[in-house]
Amino acid sequence: MQKISQKTVNRHLFALRSLFHYLTVETEITNGKPYFERNVMAKIPVYKVKETLNERARKLSQMIFTDDVDLQFLDYVKNEYQYSLTPSQLRYFKRDRERDIAILSLFLGTGMRVNELSNLRMKDVDFTGSKISFMRKGGKKDTITVTPSALADLQRYLDVRKERYKAEDGPNDFLFVKRSKGK
Repeated sequence: MQKISQKTVNRHLFALRSLFHYLTVETEITNGKPYFERNVMAKIPVYKVKETLNERARKLSQMIFTDDVDLQFLDYVKNEYQYSLTPSQLRYFKRDRERDIAILSLFLGTGMRVNELSNLRMKDVDFTGSKISFMRKGGKKDTITVTPSALADLQRYLDVRKERYKAEDGPNDFLFVKRSKGK
């Protein structure tokens, strides 16, 4: 039998803690009482996984693009991916090409999370300073520098955004939109 890592155990414990918190604090049955009177998971310890920064960096380096693999991937999406699509898929790809490439460029060029990208507003992008300001996980405000190539891809998207997606371009409007309303 394969041994389960402590990180995996911790992930399961956190999920169970969250479920029991929900059942004891946030939701209630019809008589106004919680499903459970106490959270039995609250006392279950979670053991910190001890690893040095070097070990963590080594593990992360195995999971990320290195050298110019990210550029090769973007080049593939821009120039070759369309040839592997069915006619129906190709129609959608051509419609959303600039938007999707801008998202990929920012994702790869900045390290932003998908949720952070999807919540960007027009006012968050500073082309002059080559920066994007946004809220990080945990509600922390951050400003990061954007690569010139990612900004160029973003500008190509913005050039077609209003006409193709019928999107408003006010400062509080979402940066990335779809054909129907919403982000």
